[in-house]
Amino acid sequence: MKNKTMKNKTMKPRRILKNKKGIALENAILFMVIVFSFCALLTSLTLFGYYQTKLDKITLTNKVALEQIGEDFLADDMKPNYENYTLEVNENTLTVTNTNGTVVLYVEKDGGKIIQWRYSSPTE
Repeated sequence: MKNKTMKNKTMKPRRILKNKKGIALENAILFMVIVFSFCALLTSLTLFGYYQTKLDKITLTNKVALEQIGEDFLADDMKPNYENYTLEVNENTLTVTNTNGTVVLYVEKDGGKIIQWRYSSPTE
């Protein structure tokens, strides 16, 4: 009878995770890595959103300035100096270039009627 009980004890598979004495440190490190990666993800998404909003605000400000220049040209109320832009006005056309020398607005009119309004050179 003794032999039979000994056989059963040795044949049972050992459960590895049943003994939880040495797993606490591994769990703590794993959860710290997970929390750190989530914090890094949230921080990077927040910074990306902040800089994207800043870029959109600058783009909108420049677009409003260009719209104002075009509206002033159509109303024949041109001011002598617009900040950061160089104007070239012919009889019925307005070409606005930025400090780099690239054309950022081209407006052509016939009286009070707009023929062409482009945010680039008419040849592009």
